[in-house]
Formats: sequence, structure tokens, C-alpha cells
Amino acid sequence: MIKYKRSGFFTPFLLFSYDNHQQDMSYYTAMSWGGLESSSTYQALSNKTQIEKIIKNERYARSDAKSTKCK
Repeated sequence: MIKYKRSGFFTPFLLFSYDNHQQDMSYYTAMSWGGLESSSTYQALSNKTQIEKIIKNERYARSDAKSTKCK
């Protein structure tokens, strides 16, 4: 089994491929930060507020989420 790093390009690309390219790559890049919000690298990001909004929308299946709710 191949393990992919959460940082870098692999995770956004895998999400992009898995989701059949339904969103732009920046959306998947933002989602790939999910679970890393407490890291120092994440804390240093300048667009953290926008990323947090995307993560929370998807994590809590809010009305602004772009994904469909799992059954």
C-alpha cells in the first residue's frame, strides 16, 4: 500500500481525481489542510480564514458544502 503525504501536491491531486474533477484544484488544496489546523505551517498561512470556511462547510455538511452528504 502506498502512503501519501498530506502536504505537497499528492493529497489535493488524489481528492481531485477521486471526485472526478468537480471542483477546482484550489478547493481540494484547501480541503487537504483538514486535520492539520493546529500545525505551525497551517497557522502561518495567509488565507487561513478561507481554508477554515471550506473545511468546516464540508466537515459539518453545511449548506455551503460543495460535496454531497454521505449515506
